[in-house]
Amino acid sequence: MTRRIVRTASGFVIAVALAACAATPVQAPVASVAPKTNPAFGPGDIGRPSEADLAAAAKARTDNPNKPAPWWEATSRQSDSFYRSAEGRRMAENILSWQDHGTGWPLMNTTREPFTGDVTKAGPWGEKAGLIKATVNEMRFLARGYRATKDERYKAAVTGGLHYVLAAQYPAGGWPHSFPLRDDYTRYATFNDDMMPDLMTLLQEAATSPDFDLLAKPDRERAQAAFEKGIEFVLKSQVKVNGKLTAWPQQADPVTYAPKPARNFEPAAISGGESASVLMMLMSVPKPSPDVIKAVEAGVQWYRDTKIDGLQLTIADGDRVVMPNSGAAPLWARFYEIGSGRPIFAGRDGVIRYSLAEIEKERRGGYSWYNSNGTAVFVRYAAWKNERRWDVQPPTNVDESKVGSYTLPDLLKTQAGVAVKTKEQWEKVRRPEIMKLLEQYQEGVTPSQAIATKIEVVERDKLVMGGLAKRTQVRIRFPDHPNGPVIRVMLNVPAKAKGPTPTLLYLGFNANLFVNDEPGIDEGQSWSAALKAPIPDRDAARIGVFDLKTFIQRGYAVANVFYGDIYPDFQHDNTLGVPTLFGAPPKVRRPDGWGANGAWSWGLSRVMDWLVSEPEVDAKKVALAGVSRLGKAVLWAGAQDQRFAVVVPWVSGEGGASISRRFYGETVADLTNPARYPYWFAPRYQDYAFKVDELPVDGHFLLAMIAPRPVLQIVGTEDTWSDPKGEWVAAQAAEKVWKLYGKSEKAKAYPAPDKPMLGDMGFLLHEGPHGTLPIDYVTVADFLDLHFGKRH
Repeated sequence: MTRRIVRTASGFVIAVALAACAATPVQAPVASVAPKTNPAFGPGDIGRPSEADLAAAAKARTDNPNKPAPWWEATSRQSDSFYRSAEGRRMAENILSWQDHGTGWPLMNTTREPFTGDVTKAGPWGEKAGLIKATVNEMRFLARGYRATKDERYKAAVTGGLHYVLAAQYPAGGWPHSFPLRDDYTRYATFNDDMMPDLMTLLQEAATSPDFDLLAKPDRERAQAAFEKGIEFVLKSQVKVNGKLTAWPQQADPVTYAPKPARNFEPAAISGGESASVLMMLMSVPKPSPDVIKAVEAGVQWYRDTKIDGLQLTIADGDRVVMPNSGAAPLWARFYEIGSGRPIFAGRDGVIRYSLAEIEKERRGGYSWYNSNGTAVFVRYAAWKNERRWDVQPPTNVDESKVGSYTLPDLLKTQAGVAVKTKEQWEKVRRPEIMKLLEQYQEGVTPSQAIATKIEVVERDKLVMGGLAKRTQVRIRFPDHPNGPVIRVMLNVPAKAKGPTPTLLYLGFNANLFVNDEPGIDEGQSWSAALKAPIPDRDAARIGVFDLKTFIQRGYAVANVFYGDIYPDFQHDNTLGVPTLFGAPPKVRRPDGWGANGAWSWGLSRVMDWLVSEPEVDAKKVALAGVSRLGKAVLWAGAQDQRFAVVVPWVSGEGGASISRRFYGETVADLTNPARYPYWFAPRYQDYAFKVDELPVDGHFLLAMIAPRPVLQIVGTEDTWSDPKGEWVAAQAAEKVWKLYGKSEKAKAYPAPDKPMLGDMGFLLHEGPHGTLPIDYVTVADFLDLHFGKRH
């Protein structure tokens, strides 16, 4: 027998016994100190059951059809229509039946079957309300169900569940393991099984989430107050060793905050398991207080200090063993001794030992003694540290007198310092330079890999809109990726059109059925940012309107595309939509890695690939338009793909045509805030959130990339967030490039509201807010008339 030394991150040495055969698994560490007893609170586990008794109890729990199951994980991604379906209503009825006299729900699968009064169906946990892994998901389900059905019983049940959770909270802010209270260890405030973080997360949702709008205002305020009181308890119960904050116990005294034991094999200790969920919850607090920040920093450092390297956990034949492995991922013990920081273990006899091998097999295999929770803590902490940069972000400025001075980067001076005086210099030198700068610092680099496409015709030349238009619908598929995204395109061509027709390609927020809900429109799935899941098109929220009829009547064809088909608009690390066509995304995007804006623009070019082959479309007269974030996308698409003859960035704002250096409205810091839209642009863009004057590009650079093609900017008088004046400044600065081609704006003064300025560079300041108004559609059609020739 030999020994091998394994070190924790803090330098603590664990002696690992090695058998003569290196392949034989062994236990670690070996106890070298006399074992301690663990006096459990209350009756605990008095009288050790036999192995046979324990096995029978485990089998009974496993065989129970209503045992706890992770039903909410899948159900949480269901849309409103599910809650109105027979299956959704059946689950709701079952959940309602198991509610304990209008309070909480038992620890079990409450969705599988209704409670008929037969308590044996409740399983070994009983039918009484519980707090650990119980009640919270039933409340979430019924809150969503109420939104979809307005069934008042759901509302009453959710309110009762909230009152139960609030009533269970101790004055100091903790929650007991069980409520009503029992005279045993369950009276302690409980972190075990992530109970307090689970309850506090629910209370955060109850106070702030739209899912819980059904709650009365006083109840939402009580939920917020309970959450804040819970934070106080969490901070005060963080274990201190020699004056230094560490992590959290599994249980704490509800008055003194001192660590407490539970069952005989759960000693008073620092938990390497549950402390992770506490930290995750604390790192979800927006704009945390200095005390919360201090607690997080200390907890993360404790995970660094207690990391165990060189040890592998193996589970076989119902037993857990540990063995040396220098290449294994780091582990953390479930329990660390307060004071020494050593991993400790205990069996049903309550004796504390320093080796997993020394406790009985039933406890070795029936409890999680090691975990990898710290790894997830470190990943979240890195993002959390970045988020803290936004805690002191200055308030939004909408006062023109406070904009301050700024200097725009020179559009017509090369990186070598040479002045650009001709269109040839622009096209051969400066434009390519700016394209690279935009890729590197703002938009991200679009992959150059060719992706095969296939056009699936869904419908051809169907007479619609009361005979005004002929409708063709196609799906753009990627045959090498049969499970990849599908881009749906709806093309409406004026019924009286003769020959190829000038066309507007419009990238919209809504699935095509919301553009013109007539029979036969290709329906499928949209994406819900709230659920981060696909939902039926008709369940999606309708965002704005699009006036298709105006363009058809003016003689223009319109191709409508839903942006969610190209890239679902939420943070998913490029794991959905067209980025998946280019292979598995990196775990961390490169500084110049593309995101949503680049993907939307790439998708628009694939639609253009089809349009130029479509006989009813005049391929040389395709205009491109989008609103708000999609105005940013069409600018980038137009910059990269010069087949688009006209570009209409509608209220594109920051990251679009507006000047970032103007301290007005939305800023780069707002745009790239980790809580908002950091996934739209390249990660490097975020580096300039608070030093925008150092950004090598700005809105006039992006706008100039459209030259010499016509561009029409549309802004709103009330759209202070998007900075309409900033878009005008960008147009004035970018005009230098149009002048190289003998083109210009034709007006020098900031336009009056609702007075379109049309020319090579068009500008409309509509009287109103961020969005589209009737005058916008007329102005776009007039602009197309000017450059494509009148069609009516």
